[in-house]
Amino acid sequence: MLSGSHIGVPKDNGSVYIKDGDLDALWNRQTTHAIQFALSGTRVACLADNGTAFAKQGAVNATQWTTEADHVTEIALS
Repeated sequence: MLSGSHIGVPKDNGSVYIKDGDLDALWNRQTTHAIQFALSGTRVACLADNGTAFAKQGAVNATQWTTEADHVTEIALS
């Protein structure tokens, strides 16, 4: 998934990795147990396998996540 200078990839183990900037930039693990994720500008949203949607804004290595909702089936950012 691409958004601006962010590239994000889901792994088959539920981890989500994002990097920003150059194509050879370091990957930053965002979360584990994700079944879906979305990128928009500097925002990242993830849907966990337990139905919790959470998001953060800022640098890809930021650690402050905000829980948005529980019992979620799909997420999107624009």
